[in-house]
Amino acid sequence: MSGKDTLIIDLGAGYVKIGSVSESEPRQVINSVTKAKHVKTRVFVGNELDECKDLSGLYYQLPFQKGYLLNWELQKQVLDHCLKPYADKRPLSEWQVIVTEPCINFSPVAEALDEVLFEEYGFKAVARLPAAFLAAQRDQRQRGVSPADHACLVLDCGYSFSHAAAYRRGRLVPGSVRRVNVGGKVLTNYLKEAISYRQLMVMDETHVMNQCKEDACFVSGNFDADLAAMSRAAQRSPLDSEAQERCQKLCCEYVLPDYAQHRRGFVRQLGSQKQQQQVVACCFCSFLFVWERGLPIHQEQTLRLGIERVATPELLFRPSDAGIPEMGVAEALCDTLSGLPPHEQPLYTDAVVLAGGSCRFAGFANRLETELRASLPDDFPLGVRCHGDPAAQAWLGGRDLALSPDGALECYAVSRKDYRITGPPCATKDLLSLPDACRGKSAELP
Repeated sequence: MSGKDTLIIDLGAGYVKIGSVSESEPRQVINSVTKAKHVKTRVFVGNELDECKDLSGLYYQLPFQKGYLLNWELQKQVLDHCLKPYADKRPLSEWQVIVTEPCINFSPVAEALDEVLFEEYGFKAVARLPAAFLAAQRDQRQRGVSPADHACLVLDCGYSFSHAAAYRRGRLVPGSVRRVNVGGKVLTNYLKEAISYRQLMVMDETHVMNQCKEDACFVSGNFDADLAAMSRAAQRSPLDSEAQERCQKLCCEYVLPDYAQHRRGFVRQLGSQKQQQQVVACCFCSFLFVWERGLPIHQEQTLRLGIERVATPELLFRPSDAGIPEMGVAEALCDTLSGLPPHEQPLYTDAVVLAGGSCRFAGFANRLETELRASLPDDFPLGVRCHGDPAAQAWLGGRDLALSPDGALECYAVSRKDYRITGPPCATKDLLSLPDACRGKSAELP
């Protein structure tokens, strides 16, 4: 089974990352069917949304609900859109495919995925693997570690939820998966509510606010200090140099897109102290806007951001701030680690692998390392690693697996012939029951 005819599909709830092994980076496609209020004669499937001239007030239909694929009518439209360039090159029956699934998946959902891939699209072989597993494969090959010696913790922060899992010798450690029901969707909704309450009603502007989250938000190294500095500034209390620096870093304007000169918003830093005080007042007062006389008014429609820039991604570490009774991602990793043999724990802490689009926030890796360091023994090594774009880690891991010169993909793939003989139950090879010969394949790439 050649790896050169392999497609890798990272089937995420927010984006589908798809590409063949001959490509160096995946193509990211929005995993939704979208209707625009200004275009009444057409729906936009996937990246057809780029053809829409006005992206305000979009209505989304999502195939995924709470992180699980439930609406195949919508998902098939998106997959048809994604697979068309590859079907035009050669029949899909000549391709084999690696497709991702959640770490914890329901059997009916998994069997429906196998049925569609084999019977609707006719792929010659399918390997259905967790995204965290592929991220672990990527880490092992990038570090050049022997599969027999490899151990890592994977933190996969996706659209619907985040997972922490431990992998050893190419397989999942039983009982090591922890799920936190906070992901990119929760963060976007939180930011929409904060902006709508304090400034401008944006509850229907999911697309624009998701871009605002990606462009303006970052993870604070000391959230409590940032919050205290902004609070003192709102009360017009004297600020020391450190607090002034924190306020200056947090205060900015986000210029909303007008779909004439620019289709995506952008961040504009505020230079004067008066402008920064104005932003602080907007962020901490319950009324809509606080304008001070003498300040220049820009022609663009803007949002004035302050503490929201760090409070939004802070939910990944402290979901209780938004009333979500969950532990944070750092606590989830520590909880996973506590269930592992004590003498092996240093092997896992030396490689904490980041994957998923919600790990893209600036400062995320440093904050996670700080929190883990505070919770681990001093003599434990600690390494937080991300090999490239976190959102593409699963796809790149699948590409590395397909390009492995020893044919490691054969250990995980099920052929269409085997599927037709035994039916859906055979379409998944249990990663816990694979023989050591498969898990110990050479990790060297060509």
